[in-house]
Amino acid sequence: MQRDGAKAFRNARRTGFLALAARGLVNFPMEACQLQDFMDADEKVWECVDLTKIDLSHNEIPWIPSDIVNITGLAYLKMCHNKLTNLPDELFKMTSLGYLDLSNNLLNSAMPVLLGKLSSLKELILSFNKISSLPDSIEQLINLEALYLDDNSLTTLPTTIGMEIALMNSKMGLGALQKLRVLNVQNNQLNAIPQSLSQLRSIATLDLSKNKLTSLDGCLKYTTALKFVDLRQNNLIKFPQLPEQGCCIDSLFLGCNQLESIDEVSLVRGQHYLTVLDLRDNKLTSLPDSTAQLYRLKTLDISNNDLSDLPPGLGYLKELNHLLVDGNSMRAIRRSIISSGCEALKKYLRTRGKPPAGVDALEEEMDEFAGEGVNMMGVNENVFREAAASGVLDFTGKLLRAVPEATWMLEPLVSNLSTLNLTKIGLSELPEQLGLCLQLHTLIAEENQLESLPQAIFQMPSLIHVRLRKNSLTEAAFGDNFTSRMKLKELDLRNNALCALPQNIYRLKALYTLLLSYNRISTLDNVPWIALSALSIVSISDNKLTSLGTIYEAPVLSSLSVENNNLQQIPAELGLCSKLKALYINGNPQRTVRISTVNKGTEAILDYLKNKLLPEEIEQILQNRQNNYLQALPPSPIKAAPVKNDKPKAQAPVPSTPEVASPQVTKDASNSSKIISELENTIANLESQLEAVGLSAAKRYALKKDLAKARAEKIRESRKA
Repeated sequence: MQRDGAKAFRNARRTGFLALAARGLVNFPMEACQLQDFMDADEKVWECVDLTKIDLSHNEIPWIPSDIVNITGLAYLKMCHNKLTNLPDELFKMTSLGYLDLSNNLLNSAMPVLLGKLSSLKELILSFNKISSLPDSIEQLINLEALYLDDNSLTTLPTTIGMEIALMNSKMGLGALQKLRVLNVQNNQLNAIPQSLSQLRSIATLDLSKNKLTSLDGCLKYTTALKFVDLRQNNLIKFPQLPEQGCCIDSLFLGCNQLESIDEVSLVRGQHYLTVLDLRDNKLTSLPDSTAQLYRLKTLDISNNDLSDLPPGLGYLKELNHLLVDGNSMRAIRRSIISSGCEALKKYLRTRGKPPAGVDALEEEMDEFAGEGVNMMGVNENVFREAAASGVLDFTGKLLRAVPEATWMLEPLVSNLSTLNLTKIGLSELPEQLGLCLQLHTLIAEENQLESLPQAIFQMPSLIHVRLRKNSLTEAAFGDNFTSRMKLKELDLRNNALCALPQNIYRLKALYTLLLSYNRISTLDNVPWIALSALSIVSISDNKLTSLGTIYEAPVLSSLSVENNNLQQIPAELGLCSKLKALYINGNPQRTVRISTVNKGTEAILDYLKNKLLPEEIEQILQNRQNNYLQALPPSPIKAAPVKNDKPKAQAPVPSTPEVASPQVTKDASNSSKIISELENTIANLESQLEAVGLSAAKRYALKKDLAKARAEKIRESRKA
């Protein structure tokens, strides 16, 4: 070691850099203070240079000698990882020092006032000590660019850290530490930050994590050069106020605090630069829509909060590739979507709403019909001819903005059209001409921008399937237009803006499937479910339900999904639904059914619910259900004689056709209304039989004849009334 030490001193005399790191030294090498006094015989004085750098890190040195002041040109002193307990006053007389590293020592008191004498200091590292305070004289370190105070015992910072001071007896004042770019006070005991910190106009990196801060009001007001802010693991209850003008913060870390809300005005100030936003492990109950205005955001961590939903606008952030949401009760978003990754979640969010103001929508792929003979709407004319023959017209994804007028000009197409698919073509409204398609039984208009529906839809005699998923429909779009004459069996209104069920939906006597997931419905009260005598499949998951009403009275209910809602309890009456084979209640804050029972499946849930009812309660519920059912029954249809069935045996049997009876003519207006109602039921029955598969020509002729007679009779009765 002596040979290595001698070599180090010899090199120091030639280069000005004494490197004795990790040499096991237990004392400061005094030779460094009078380097030229220990020259070797073969060395010349004129060959020596002044000592400017000393590295004594990772040794066992307990003190610094006062003779160090003799090294007049010293600019770099590194003594980290030693056993220093105090500092000599002479050290602070070395005004040439530009770099001082005293980290990982045993300094355990306040830093001396003399610290302000190191006027040339650019970087000061005091990390991993037990320093309790800094002197106000720190304001005199006007050349300081980096200050590291992490892992100490500081409870406050000096108020002078950003205050203005006078220079050269002039009246012009400049902010103290005006050149400071990095301030690290991580892992201390800070309860508050002086507002003078806001005057640090050059600061770019601020690390105040692992302290006891509750607020930063006004502390960042003018820090326009700030790019990195770390406030994790504090006690913040208020979102920090970002710089009012010229905010260029790139990374903002606020994880592990007590935030319950976000200051939208402050957040939007960072929209042009913010790429990383960490809000994990707080108490946030909602994320403001303005978060989607952070169009440069790449990473958003909101895991472990109390969020139940996300702003749809996040789906339009093109650069967002890390979206962390685990640890939230996301009742509005399925677990399968969350676990599929960032892109899948963004794609789902785009279906929930339009892009926010100031954020461009993602480019849509333009896809038109290929081939020759393209008309002015960009549609191949052969498509219309094929649709006229098959009865199926599909415009899916063609971004036409409107149904081509040529569709309604071809009489064979209009009269034969049975299925029309208008999915994802940019529609803002459906055409009234749909009323011309008397044979249309399936209408699909998903992923458009529909906000209203034409009256023609509610008057189409053959319409059975209506699929309007991913639009902007509210319950007002349906009004009270549902009638008992409609034959609708499937109604798909998922991913819309419904706050309640459409009015008079109970009139759809043939309705079999009702899909209402991903809306904003809060209650199912005041709906006479018992009147929906054919309703079997119901999905109202991912809404805001607080009550299921009397949905258990639906006579043939076989599948019910109410996952991810706000249900506090599950009706025990569901246990009496004998036809219910699938019941999904996960994602609700209910305490009616234990999670262990829920995990066992539908049968266990229904048994549990049924066992909660007393025998007399069951009897009363069943009696009430029977009474409600009888009240909901429509008037009995007119009795009719069956028509002879002349189909071959190989064909499926067709129900017998009732014969239209001639009602007794009366002048009583109320009696006429009753007869008209009975005739309407007969007409609906005949129309339903005409849709049966495998009818012979003779049978079809007989049904049409009876239907014409019933319609004529209805007209006569209407005139009498």
